[in-house]
Amino acid sequence: MTDFKWHIEGGTGFIVGVLKNYSKGYFRLVQADFELFDQGGQQVGTVAVQVYGLGPEETWQFRELIANHQAVRARLVKLQSFN
Repeated sequence: MTDFKWHIEGGTGFIVGVLKNYSKGYFRLVQADFELFDQGGQQVGTVAVQVYGLGPEETWQFRELIANHQAVRARLVKLQSFN
């Protein structure tokens, strides 16, 4: 994961970011797991961003809708890939 941020558009939250495969291998699935937090810092949910078919040196930009309206920030907790 090269970068991600919390983005608000029309009152709706999104996690927006970039995944890049720095290896020479092909991944059939890359998954980034995020925890979601409210204004008080309490965890209010989780979300997983999945990218299918990320080749060597490829970059994938993602924009994941967050349906939980209590969430105001996200924290990346796990990044995994599957060949």
